[in-house]
Amino acid sequence: MGAGDERPFKDAACEYVEMHCPEACTRAYSLPEGYILSKNKINILTGKARSDEEVDIPPEDLAVAEVFDKLKDALKDVPSLTVANYAFTDTLLKGINQQKKEKFMKRFGVTKEDLASGDHDVFGVGISGENILGLFFQIKATAGINPNSIIDMHIKATNQLQKDFNIFQTTCGTFLNSSVKLAGFTAFPMLSRLHLEKVIQCQDCRQRILTSEDLKSPESFRQFLNGQGIVVEKFLDGNHESEVTDTFQEIFTLYICAASAVDLPRNVTELIDKSEKQMKPMLVILTPQQKELVQRESKVTFICGGSGTGKTFVLKKKALMLAKKGEVLLINVAGGLLTEEFHVNFEGNRRIQVIDGREKGFEDDLEKFKRFLEEMGKEKHLLIDEVPLTLGFKSIISAENLSDHWKWVPESLRNLVLSVAISFRPNDQSYTRFIRLQDVKPGGCQIHILDKVKRNGRRISELFLAIGGYSRPTFVSRERTLRINTGMSGRGFLPNLFPLPSCLSLHPGKCKDEMVCCAVRVSYALRSMHEECFMSSKAMPLFVVVDDEMKKVALVNILTLFHQSLPVLFLDNNGDLRGRPVTDTSTPLFIVTEDEMMGCHLMNVIIVVDVFSSRWKNYNRVVATSGDNKILMIDEEDLTTGKFSHLLNEISGFNIMGFDMIETDSRKKLKILSRMAWEVFEEKGKINHLDKSAFPTAPLPEMDIDWDGREGEEEEDVANMLASCICGIFGNPTSGKSRRVAMLIERVMEQGGEVILLHSGGVLSWKLYRERWQDHVNVNVLHLDTSQVKSLQGIIDHPEVKETRRKTEEKEGMIPLFVVVEDSPLWRETNEEVRKISERLQALKMKLILAFKPHAKDTDISVESMMNAIQMNRDCHVMVLRSQATNMHLLTLIQENESPTVLNLEAKSLLTSALPGAPVLGLPVQYICYCCSGRHLGYACEGISSCEFIKDTIPGLSFLIQSSLGKIGDSKTTHILTSDEKLRKALKDYWDSNNYPKYLSEIRITHSADFRGCEASVIVSVNVRDEWILEVLSRPRTQLIIIDNIEEHLGLWTKMREEGRIQVKNHVFDGVGIRKILLQLDETEGFLKEPTWDDVGLRLGEEVLGKDDFLDENTGAIRSLCSNTWEDLNKVFPLPSDSSPLTDWGFLWYGEYEGGVSRIRGDERRKIIEILKQKGVKWEDEDYPPVVLRTERNGGGTLVSLSLSLTGSLFHFPLLKANVAADETVVHLHHVNGRVEENLEEK
Repeated sequence: MGAGDERPFKDAACEYVEMHCPEACTRAYSLPEGYILSKNKINILTGKARSDEEVDIPPEDLAVAEVFDKLKDALKDVPSLTVANYAFTDTLLKGINQQKKEKFMKRFGVTKEDLASGDHDVFGVGISGENILGLFFQIKATAGINPNSIIDMHIKATNQLQKDFNIFQTTCGTFLNSSVKLAGFTAFPMLSRLHLEKVIQCQDCRQRILTSEDLKSPESFRQFLNGQGIVVEKFLDGNHESEVTDTFQEIFTLYICAASAVDLPRNVTELIDKSEKQMKPMLVILTPQQKELVQRESKVTFICGGSGTGKTFVLKKKALMLAKKGEVLLINVAGGLLTEEFHVNFEGNRRIQVIDGREKGFEDDLEKFKRFLEEMGKEKHLLIDEVPLTLGFKSIISAENLSDHWKWVPESLRNLVLSVAISFRPNDQSYTRFIRLQDVKPGGCQIHILDKVKRNGRRISELFLAIGGYSRPTFVSRERTLRINTGMSGRGFLPNLFPLPSCLSLHPGKCKDEMVCCAVRVSYALRSMHEECFMSSKAMPLFVVVDDEMKKVALVNILTLFHQSLPVLFLDNNGDLRGRPVTDTSTPLFIVTEDEMMGCHLMNVIIVVDVFSSRWKNYNRVVATSGDNKILMIDEEDLTTGKFSHLLNEISGFNIMGFDMIETDSRKKLKILSRMAWEVFEEKGKINHLDKSAFPTAPLPEMDIDWDGREGEEEEDVANMLASCICGIFGNPTSGKSRRVAMLIERVMEQGGEVILLHSGGVLSWKLYRERWQDHVNVNVLHLDTSQVKSLQGIIDHPEVKETRRKTEEKEGMIPLFVVVEDSPLWRETNEEVRKISERLQALKMKLILAFKPHAKDTDISVESMMNAIQMNRDCHVMVLRSQATNMHLLTLIQENESPTVLNLEAKSLLTSALPGAPVLGLPVQYICYCCSGRHLGYACEGISSCEFIKDTIPGLSFLIQSSLGKIGDSKTTHILTSDEKLRKALKDYWDSNNYPKYLSEIRITHSADFRGCEASVIVSVNVRDEWILEVLSRPRTQLIIIDNIEEHLGLWTKMREEGRIQVKNHVFDGVGIRKILLQLDETEGFLKEPTWDDVGLRLGEEVLGKDDFLDENTGAIRSLCSNTWEDLNKVFPLPSDSSPLTDWGFLWYGEYEGGVSRIRGDERRKIIEILKQKGVKWEDEDYPPVVLRTERNGGGTLVSLSLSLTGSLFHFPLLKANVAADETVVHLHHVNGRVEENLEEK
């Protein structure tokens, strides 16, 4: 243990673990606490930076960090240890003498070089269910696709995995048993699965290799593990002294103690400290790009860049350099704490004058700002920071208009000042649309864009960069796409893209009615597209798909208002077709919703209207296409700066149509049409009302459907379906599920069988199926309401299925009845449940075919579990359709960027294409949630719905802030930021009124506007609104803590959690000093119920222990019970002659009184009483033994059990624990003559 303290290893190890990992068998640990570069690597990078080289985290470290973080997350809910870069010679083999090392090397064929370079890249061990799971990863950082190098790396990694196993089994061999399960994997975190397919042909081999797709999110990593048969289960055995726990403790202790001499951060405080020490030297070194701007001698310089790229740092350095040549006027337009920082930085430098732009009112008055510069800037160097690109701007935001807006700088100031450098802020409340900064050229001057975020740790910068682009690449899907492993392919059809002028580009201010504007723009484009289709030889309907009924109604209204000659069709609420008369030569526009179209696979031209905040049930299904017949109508910004701009960079081959729509003439016409439509539909909401009776009913028009099957693979699939009792068909959209179902029905008809087709798709699809099979009496097409059918058993019990089965039983020689569920939901079915269904189907002479839809509302349902449940049973078959008509790369990218909602930030950001550039990862971003455990300081509540309001109260927010911060090292480098001035003031008043420790009382609570342009080590963001969120999240260097109770942001944080960008931390409103606040809140809200038994006993025991002369330390009896209390108690209970906690506090009940504590009855109670007797616990009256009480507590250890046995509560637990800790004694307790006696025996 150091300083000459020698003791047996086991004793020292236990003490070391108790000191550093006191909850080793109850929670997850990691070593290091967070991934961090070694001191040597940081020194190398610092040296390169000083030599004007661009530096970043080495790829090999990034790769290891990715896997380390994902494995930590996978093991976070079980007792576990995850390690990274665990070098054998520095840890496990450090204490082994040379003779034993040579013996080890000889036994396993390991060389000295192997040991010198050997380490666990990433290793995790944890208790999973009734087993101990050990997972090894050997990681290779390569983004290239050189086949030979990848294969060589794979071979080396496989050999290293064998060394991992050998080292582990050798060092842990004395305590390993059959409960320890090991697995090892090669990882290529920077290599895509598509590239891997080109190198390694064996599919089984590829599936055991971790690739970039498997690290996209915690869920994708878990799915990789699930694919290997590895499921991390919660520890089932609550006994902390079980064999599994003992074995895990031995492994844990060995690995923790063997690394005790390695310089690693072992807790959050150490990680913050080390991260800060590594960040600070880099922050004062100019990057090559920054250095060029500092030394630039141009008369006019415009600078921009993402948050944290060093714009303010460049101006500071430039100010010092220019001050050597002349006077400098440094203006901070934003004002606030940044001005204070400038004054401190340039104190004593008389040539630099600092001006606060907020005090001067520059942001509110551009002309005043210009006059000031012209008057005060003469013959000076002007440096202007935190300038909104839209300062004083009142026109439609476009690159051209903004270029004209700022041309006065080079034209007017050039001859007045020595030089001028302006830094534009990347985020501002006035940015109402995304702007491509590269296209903005004031007076022909290029804006110089800094593109490396170096101020913030990588995890922080990745978060705010992701949020900045969150609304651009997000594809809204209310139901997530199921992950079906069909392989990757860049081949296949792509939808055509048809950009429309955006609403923002037509109206400089707020749009009068966005729904009307949307319908006008779409109808104008549809008229043009209809004219083209009308010229074709075959008049087929054009299908126009919108996301909801309101858009459908609005579009029909506008089409019939402005384009009366167009034959428009639509379905009414009853599913009847209505519209204007359609002739044989006309081309109708069929307007449908996504729900109506669901499951329809047409060859007609299909136009998907994806504008004006469309919210689709499943985006992948909407865009999937089996030909070149699908057109996506999108806002032009989606093409230039939005979600499709990202896809265009990733996928080649998109056809972009309708460029004439975004020309100036079209925009002018659309403005006129919009004004006319607003006048017609001026009454709010009128656009969403349609007199459907004005439209006659119409027959279903001709449609082009691909029902025909293909020879070969599809025929084989149909044969498998015919032979299976249950067949589950899985596949992505347009993979051919419906075509195979149609082929199956044809075969059954040929054999004279009967089919019930239960259809759960859209009404149009249902109509087409009925039309397709209407001439076949043995095919019954029915609509299936999946909200009423919750399982496979529900299918068998369906009334129509029962009736058809009854009829078929009357016919002799009939083949089994086939029940086909088209667009089937994914149900939760276990292997056993599927087995029982299969047996029943066989008894009933039925077969069940399930064509599963490729998306699900329930995010917890696993495709793999359903597949396993089916294929593990005899006569059941799983069919995964790997052929894909749609470009699979497109479907995969959409799936990766799905979200149920989109964060429409009120403040957009300038498109600067910034990338993380700091050599420090920093701490994981914490997202703090209020959590209800059902009890608060011994009081039960009505549940989360009753007490959730706490998180929105000032005491509740203060508690969340304090509990998330813990005991921080330097409070002066921590700031609490909020965008609500009332909230800031209330928090500060509450903070000041409480007697907080110094480390908390010194923390500043600041409005985000006052902190613009500043930075701190730790930032706590509290309920920051949309317009400030990007600004605030980009302020911390090392640690970011987010408290956000704004309901509209829930979708954002859910998405960030799914992507693994934040760690959710649940905090219960509990702790020292909270009781008074809790009871005050209860007075107004009334959410608390009665106290809970265990917590009250424990709380009272802790308080009593702190009072002098209250409890007798030897007997546990209460010394200060007054005579009146004694007499009152004696009226209810026959009390003994002296004081006893069994009766003094009412913890022992002899009868079932109202409000009494729940007791255990029967055999279990008698068994416990017998055990107490055997342990020497006695009581005064044999007829009234101690009541054995139920407790909600799981486990608790010997002292908890003793306290419960003595008093039926945890009242004496604090006293027992204190005595054991203080005296290092073994406590033997028994109950004699109604009193507790304590015998202390020295160890």
